[in-house]
Amino acid sequence: MVSYKNERQLVTMPTGYDAVFKLRCSDGLEVKNYLNSGSILDDGITSSPAIELPCVYPNTCFAVELGYKIGGIPYDLDQYGRRVEKIDPMAYFQSALLYTDSFGRRRVRVTTLGLRTSKSVSSIFNACDFGVLTTLLTRQAMNKLLQDGIEGALLHHARNDILNSCVKTMFNYRKYAGGGASSRFNNCPTPISTGRTPWNIPESLKFLPLFCLSLRKSKMFCASMSRDSLQSTTKPSPSADERAYRLFHGSSNNPTTSMLCVHPTLVRIDNMHPSSGEILHPTIDYGNNQYHHQSVYGNVEHDEACLKSSLCPYVHMPNPIPPTVASLTDDGIFILDDGFSIYLFIGKDVNEEARKDLLNVDYDTSLLSTSSEMYNTSQQQKCNSISISTSSDLGRKVMNIIFQSRVYSSMTDSTMQRPTVAPIVVVIGRGGYEHRGELDVMLENEMIDNLVEDSSTKDKSYADFWMAIEQRIKNFS
Repeated sequence: MVSYKNERQLVTMPTGYDAVFKLRCSDGLEVKNYLNSGSILDDGITSSPAIELPCVYPNTCFAVELGYKIGGIPYDLDQYGRRVEKIDPMAYFQSALLYTDSFGRRRVRVTTLGLRTSKSVSSIFNACDFGVLTTLLTRQAMNKLLQDGIEGALLHHARNDILNSCVKTMFNYRKYAGGGASSRFNNCPTPISTGRTPWNIPESLKFLPLFCLSLRKSKMFCASMSRDSLQSTTKPSPSADERAYRLFHGSSNNPTTSMLCVHPTLVRIDNMHPSSGEILHPTIDYGNNQYHHQSVYGNVEHDEACLKSSLCPYVHMPNPIPPTVASLTDDGIFILDDGFSIYLFIGKDVNEEARKDLLNVDYDTSLLSTSSEMYNTSQQQKCNSISISTSSDLGRKVMNIIFQSRVYSSMTDSTMQRPTVAPIVVVIGRGGYEHRGELDVMLENEMIDNLVEDSSTKDKSYADFWMAIEQRIKNFS
């Protein structure tokens, strides 16, 4: 079913073929590199090369590294041709995408953007787009893996680059933007186990350390076990196929999904708010008819039509909790979304009535040829096929939450932002009712590996990672 949805999404979404993308900048700026975007076409004459792609989709993202030219960005000129130094100069960018549509017509899409520059370092940090920053960090680390060299050494360098990028960003903010104790920014997610508040960072970067730790622990960049430590019966984690699969999607990630693909979302659904999981239909609140007295485009009917078209139904999602082992209690029911799979975890102490309301269990006594090979169990045992029931109120809400997570946008938007249609994986806690033996043990271990804020054999916990960053910043000072 999931494979069918993936294939339907690829076939039905709007697609452009034989695409060529080019970006040019105003004076003082130049294009340095395209990060994991396609084949670079450089004619050696112009300063902005183009890239060629076999196909593009609505969620295709181009990552571009820019650089300054000698002399910097020139100041704007007034009507007399004199420099206006009181106003920060503008920087302009223009992109052109040439492609062939599904009807064989050659089309070009041109976009122009003008941005005001600033001399204030703190303003640059505060205006940083976190999604764009995380996308660039991911693709820069992937560029390190694509270089020629020893595989293990490249992975080690890529992991170090992720950590160094985080440390340098925090250090430069603290040094040049006044990010000391007197700063008004004091909102970073603090590891409770440290018992202290970290130094202040801006709102736009408060999740950067957490992202960098999650990226290092992801299957794209997590450390591999050495050949000497592997036994003949040890399964590599991650396997070469798993790492290649994540790297493939990581090379084309976009600012919308860059955080989701490395940091999972964990929610508890057995004690969530009554409105969580319900489909909500937003309406226009005219508020004593005040809406009709304001118009953006000068046309009230046009404004109202645009507003109504944006009011799409959506599912009220439950509040997320920290993805740690301590959050997974034995008496709770949880949904863990790691960007590629959606795990439904039922604790071992959940009462039988709640299980029956949520799950449909089908017994299959047929012989499974793969059970003895994969899970080392007898082929004579019973195998349970578990699915989510939609006849109960809880099951209906859970399916609504999963549907909203899969779409990752409004429910009426046919374009999915996620890399794939995430399959639903039901996990029964060890010792719980209808536990399926080694299958559930394997799935539970796989799910626990995604809890990136805990310490593991692959990297530190979030609290220890914070302490390592602080120590490195002291070494810079």
